[in-house]
Amino acid sequence: AWTMLASGSHVEHGTLAARAGRLICPYAVHGDCASSPIDDAELARHTPASTFALHLRARERLREHDSLQASLVALFPDARQCGRCSLG
Repeated sequence: AWTMLASGSHVEHGTLAARAGRLICPYAVHGDCASSPIDDAELARHTPASTFALHLRARERLREHDSLQASLVALFPDARQCGRCSLG
């Protein structure tokens, strides 16, 4: 599943989950920067409080999604979903 960011770009859910929803340098996407994800304290210092609150809420929703997904996999270990129509 793809997630659309406020910037209009799309990021694969697994990529966001691997970073725990933390933001990275835009140049890192293309391999031009090897810096680690931006620390929340640093992000908070450079963004309006309302924007930072949206970021924190998005990270919380990512954790909720991953928790639900793990629960469903545990309950239905042999379940499959159609890659074409998403039913199943």
